Amino acid sequence: MSRLPADPSRRTFLKSSSMLATGSLLVGFELPYSLASAPKASGAASLMTDAFIRIDRDNTITVLMNHAEFGNGVYTSLAMMVAEELDIDWQRLRWEAAPTEPRYYSPIFGEYLTAGSVSTAGAFMPMRTAGAKTKALLLQAAGILWQTDANQLSTDAGWIAHADGRRVSYGGLINVIQDHNLEPPKTVDLKPASAFSVLGFPKKRIEAPEKVTGRALFGIDIKRPGMIYGAVARPPVYGSRVIAFDDKAARAIPGVLKVKAIDAGVVVLAKDYWTASKGAKALTVQWDDLGLGHLSTASFTEEYRALSKTDGLLAEDIGDAKAVHEAASAVHEAVYEMPYLAHATMEPMNCTAQVFEDRCEIWVGTQNQGNDRTVVAKMLGLPETSVVINRTLMGGTFGRRASKTADFITDAVQAAQGETVPVQIIWSREEDIRGGHYRPLFVHRLRGTVDAEGYPASWHQTVVGQSIMQHTKHDPTYMVRGIDIYSVDGCLQEPFGVFPYGTAYQIPNHRVESHNPPKIGVRPHEWRAVGHTHTGVAYECFLDELAHLGDKDPLALRLHLTRDNDRMHQLLLRLKETADW
Repeated sequence: MSRLPADPSRRTFLKSSSMLATGSLLVGFELPYSLASAPKASGAASLMTDAFIRIDRDNTITVLMNHAEFGNGVYTSLAMMVAEELDIDWQRLRWEAAPTEPRYYSPIFGEYLTAGSVSTAGAFMPMRTAGAKTKALLLQAAGILWQTDANQLSTDAGWIAHADGRRVSYGGLINVIQDHNLEPPKTVDLKPASAFSVLGFPKKRIEAPEKVTGRALFGIDIKRPGMIYGAVARPPVYGSRVIAFDDKAARAIPGVLKVKAIDAGVVVLAKDYWTASKGAKALTVQWDDLGLGHLSTASFTEEYRALSKTDGLLAEDIGDAKAVHEAASAVHEAVYEMPYLAHATMEPMNCTAQVFEDRCEIWVGTQNQGNDRTVVAKMLGLPETSVVINRTLMGGTFGRRASKTADFITDAVQAAQGETVPVQIIWSREEDIRGGHYRPLFVHRLRGTVDAEGYPASWHQTVVGQSIMQHTKHDPTYMVRGIDIYSVDGCLQEPFGVFPYGTAYQIPNHRVESHNPPKIGVRPHEWRAVGHTHTGVAYECFLDELAHLGDKDPLALRLHLTRDNDRMHQLLLRLKETADW
């Protein structure tokens, strides 16, 4: 089933022998990046190693998804990987969000995180291997059932057929696997790409039927017994603290249940969200803005423009761009400014939480549930295993639901503390735009020259913008010599830090510097594709300016600069042909 179960002890349920009564078989497959395998319970109707494929007696196949679906299509991609190797009926394939356990960590990030457009790449081999191992297990079971060699058997759409015409469904082999205590093989051969019948071919989105029929469960759809709603009065200046508040007008509104301060501001609890929202707007709050009230986009931009004229931290220095510029009769210069960008997710930010004395349960659409569980456990003083996160579908995120502070989750948890029922916090669009996280404001100052043939001879780029990763748990990985790799990703010719690539262009004298101004006044955060959202614009536009300066066709200039990068060069040639340039 695709809906989240109401029982918070789902992991225990999945591992217990009670699955025998449900007519389901859990087949485990080992992911290379997981921790030690869980033991198989004696008499259990499931075979478990790490991540799971569930086969029901009605021949329904359920894939437990260890990456989040937020419109990115990852559930479909992961299901296709399994289906390719397992040979199953796509119509009988189901999905379920995997629990927050180390066995489901991303092989690329090493944590339970969906980000960076790497889910497909990271899951491609593990998920296919899972499907292939499960198929091998089923073929072994069928061979025992019919006392025949595996070479007499074939698989198709969830069934195993014998050469003599006998057929058995995958679900029909559950008892054989249980009775003989069979386990998947340690190694299997995968299909060659030439044999693919699922991967590379269009498939309907696996979660689409539930979305179009209204059965899909997003965070904002959560309804729990006795649940109440909350809206937060947030400060006009980020980082402000509540000094005092007057809640008389809010409490006078019918349906308002309680008003209390939390870290984010003052929350109004009510029987429904509309009433809570009205109550929050009726509050009078006195704030201490910590002296940050004078900051603005204009003040940051002015400061960054000035910084861009000074020497920054050196990210790359190929050749000697400075010497070329000093000797040149003319140096072309341009400044590009990229504003703060809000994520503005289609589904408003929301979270539902219920806090008990010894545990906490959360229902939320999140990209980063491993981090979220850690943050909540630390805040409540609980072991992480006592925090259960039920991940829902989500209506967009673009990085917002991967917040390292888990702010939209901690709001709900703090609001639920002291309450005997679940609390759902919803952010209004105004709250989200004013009080969320932003892709930082960036100023790029670029200087360059062209040679006698009109091609770029030198390039000096200074990037100014607040660091996203500095002073976070990712600082050791994403900060290189004091430079946030997201500030310069997309404008370096050589690999930098954990990013094993540079630009496709080769300019003989290429220098890039970076300034990381203090992170005050706003909360900088990843915003879809991160570095390339600002470096790509500045880099490509300045290339066009140099093309104009050298009297070169912009595409011809790029073909010249990619002559040593065959893959990109061929792509540009194909683009030229397709566009009839």
